[in-house]
Amino acid sequence: MNPFRTTVIALISALSIAGCSSDEAATPKKPREIVLLAYDSFVLSKGVIEGFTERTGIPVNVVTQGDAGELINTTILTKGSPESGVLWGVDSTFLTRAIEEDIFAPYTSKLADDLDPMLRALVPNDEVTPVDRGDVCVNYDRAELARRGVEPPERLQDLTNPKYKGMLAVQS
Repeated sequence: MNPFRTTVIALISALSIAGCSSDEAATPKKPREIVLLAYDSFVLSKGVIEGFTERTGIPVNVVTQGDAGELINTTILTKGSPESGVLWGVDSTFLTRAIEEDIFAPYTSKLADDLDPMLRALVPNDEVTPVDRGDVCVNYDRAELARRGVEPPERLQDLTNPKYKGMLAVQS
């Protein structure tokens, strides 16, 4: 499945579930808005939130806050009185901690069978809905490589070639 489509479907599913929650089991009410807490660099394609609001009548307020670690820490600290109804941006580094802290209400998307089985295996009890995986991005200076007479790498594995020795810096 297309990662963008999967992301949009997962977001709409998550927002729909959050929009359906209510303290009154007999007569659920539509919330005045859904608060979506996400990491600072969270960006959606233009029209996604507006399209959701148009279809459901429920406005979405996107609140950004730090990186994935800060999101999880804040959510754990406020789990008795959550700041949002939906959390976006849990990465695999913090997923175990989030699950151990029991900050999510389990939910199984009706499109769960379309998700990558490897990603679903990370959350066997449907604590979260996995939507994508990140790419490793290596930036390079074309002019510098040309000056050295070296072609840019095409795959991560290419960086094991001795011609790139001493040319890559990464975080530890």
